[in-house]
Amino acid sequence: PDPGIEAECQKAGFANAYSEEVNVDSLISLRWQKTMVLDITAAQTAYSDSWLGGEAGTFAWVSNLNAKVERRFSQKFNLKSNLRLAFGQTTVQDEESKSWSKPKKSTDLIDWENIATFPLQAFVDPYAAFRFESQFLDASVAAKKRYLNPMKLTFSAGIARIFSRDEKAEV
Repeated sequence: PDPGIEAECQKAGFANAYSEEVNVDSLISLRWQKTMVLDITAAQTAYSDSWLGGEAGTFAWVSNLNAKVERRFSQKFNLKSNLRLAFGQTTVQDEESKSWSKPKKSTDLIDWENIATFPLQAFVDPYAAFRFESQFLDASVAAKKRYLNPMKLTFSAGIARIFSRDEKAEV
């Protein structure tokens, strides 16, 4: 037996880490379960002078971060947090001069969601949630640089029920 896990279980309110009452899923969830995917994607188009017409090139890039953490603090409290960040820019080549424009924002997202559930081992479980949505840079007014604008905060509470859960989906 791992004394560290046993101590965590007893601290969290589980009777005995290795008793028959506590299943393996409960033991594993006492530690933070973390997932994160970070990607950067770029695309470029270019045209040679041998083409007829006024074609121009483009360059676009976008970066995405999707992170999820979850922890069961006790038999009666679970916290799940999801963070999605995305930012990208596009620049276009002038058809005549072939010079590149200043990059313009094409993708911008901040979405942070937190859900606390209180499992009662009943038909439904109460929950409380908080969500923050915004963007890194508000480019609606070119003369002003406004960060984290607009901000949308959502608070909610209610009851929930998990009908099915596997590695890829939760209903």
